[in-house]
Amino acid sequence: MVEQTKILRVFQLIARLRQPFGVTKQKFSEDFSISERTFERYLNLIEEIGYTIEREPPCYFIKKVDRSGLYDDSIVFNSQEASLIRDCILGQQMDKPLAQDIIKKIYMLTDLDDIAANLSHHYTATVINLISNAIKAQKQVVLKGYHSAKSETQRDRVVEPIKFFNNYRYLLAFEPESMQVKQFKTDRIDKAEENGKGFKYQKYHKKNNVDLFGMSGQEPIKVKLALNKRAYYLLLEEYPEAEQSCTKDKDNGFLFKGKVYSFEGIGRFILGLPGQIEVIEPQELKEFVKKKIKEYIL
Repeated sequence: MVEQTKILRVFQLIARLRQPFGVTKQKFSEDFSISERTFERYLNLIEEIGYTIEREPPCYFIKKVDRSGLYDDSIVFNSQEASLIRDCILGQQMDKPLAQDIIKKIYMLTDLDDIAANLSHHYTATVINLISNAIKAQKQVVLKGYHSAKSETQRDRVVEPIKFFNNYRYLLAFEPESMQVKQFKTDRIDKAEENGKGFKYQKYHKKNNVDLFGMSGQEPIKVKLALNKRAYYLLLEEYPEAEQSCTKDKDNGFLFKGKVYSFEGIGRFILGLPGQIEVIEPQELKEFVKKKIKEYIL
């Protein structure tokens, strides 16, 4: 399972790097509960197997591979190349020209970024389908190998699933172990299984409200942000539902007016784009961001 998770994470990173605005180190590290050093190792590995990664802080991008000059007889993998693919994914040493030939052949068959996206989507879709059925049948499920960014742990979590939200990116579920309703990111779940038990704690399944950034709670907090174009498009890419809360301002930027239930989610987004977002209100959010910046510096 450990090797499988590593392979999946590399493919997921490739898929994120191929997005129009790339990915930030902080965002990917938080989403998949890895260290920034591990993120750098993944980047080095991806570059070693033939990709060119552009760095435009805070974002990273992958360039398209030039397909000119490829012929039909290049669509042949030998045993040495097949073995090298595994070694590359696991971070071992490799011969760069040979690795580049592999990338060209993979691109002749289909884009590697499409493979990455499809693989990632397949895993997530399988998890979502099983949990959706468990919700209908009122069955408990085990979230296998769940990566928790808060506790920095990876372990199985038994839950009673309540509902999905934000286009199935998050799951709201009751966890008997902590006796709390919690939210779980679907792409941090390695696998989901039913444990054969029905719901036992339905009276605790209160459905908290959830904001655009995946934070839940009861009392909404009004927020207002000023974003430049880059921050605006990154916001829509990460949170498409935010479009209805955005308007253009007179300075050719954008304003976001919405409600959140915690500063944690929106705060992470702001901190991931330094100098590109201004907090207009509330003052409490400004103080939250300032405090986090001081913590990072110290």
